[in-house]
Amino acid sequence: MKYISIALSTLSLSALALAQSAHIGFPTNGASVGAGSSLNVDVIRPATISSSQEVGIVIGLTSCPSNIQTCLDPSLTMGKILYNGDFNPQRGNENQPHMNVTVQIPADTPKGTAQLNFAHFYLLGASLSPEVQSSSVKITIV
Repeated sequence: MKYISIALSTLSLSALALAQSAHIGFPTNGASVGAGSSLNVDVIRPATISSSQEVGIVIGLTSCPSNIQTCLDPSLTMGKILYNGDFNPQRGNENQPHMNVTVQIPADTPKGTAQLNFAHFYLLGASLSPEVQSSSVKITIV
């Protein structure tokens, strides 16, 4: 019974951490983006039950001209850094706090499949435990 209790506690904490995950809300997977254009990236930070302190975010771009499977996971590389700075999500008319970041897609980005990478660094809980998470959105450079 003790082991079941420990397992359930671990699962609950994992679910809580997942629910707090910031992510790119726009562009969505499969969006077409022009090389050399400005892109408005909407970063969503769901409301949390535990206390946290935002430290910052990084948005990067990795070109994957031959096949999306050649893109590395964003936990391994961010690619070309498009934004590295503060993260201060605000609640507007939307259901969840978010922040818009305008980035410039380099004009020399090869056409084809690319990956918009995202990393989020924050301090969690009363002990201010450092946390880093990463994710990505697959886009097409036109």
